[in-house]
Amino acid sequence: MSRNGTSQARVTRPGPGPDVIVFGQIARDLVLVVDAVPTASRSADVYQRRELLGGKGANQAVGLAQLGMRPALAGSPVTTAAEAEKAAAELLRQGPSLVALAVEDAGNLVAWADGCVFLPLPDIPLVDTTGAGDAFVAGLITALAKNAGPQRAARLAAAAAGATVGHPGGRPALTPKAVQDQLTMLAESTHR
Repeated sequence: MSRNGTSQARVTRPGPGPDVIVFGQIARDLVLVVDAVPTASRSADVYQRRELLGGKGANQAVGLAQLGMRPALAGSPVTTAAEAEKAAAELLRQGPSLVALAVEDAGNLVAWADGCVFLPLPDIPLVDTTGAGDAFVAGLITALAKNAGPQRAARLAAAAAGATVGHPGGRPALTPKAVQDQLTMLAESTHR
């Protein structure tokens, strides 16, 4: 127990390396402090401007470190399906049973020991990409938890992401119809 009455978690580590490797984005957040958010066609005086470390990968690594883990942040964007396949094969050799990688502006690759599937981005109206990766992970985990094979899990993940980018904001709207519509579009695009 610390002096302020909170308990401190202590993590025992077997060696000097990281406890977890985070693959993700590093970004720079620009924060502007104003008295009130301006309405449409209005402006507001900015009282403070701050640049902060951000991005999903960086935020996850910081959170892990704050909770007592030793994270390492790794990764670089892949821009082709071939690069993604090569990166996935290397990652699979290091132990995971499944790897999912976003291919910048092209689609998603999901790979496992016996194969892989590349799912191109669907040709749908794009409103807001916020939350698409989160919906992808939710779809992937749901399918795997329900014992779907990796190819079916990859398709559900891509469908969940596709259903999310069609509306503003990052909260998924994963209704059965929205997901089925995306699965149908995926099936049509991969059979062309």
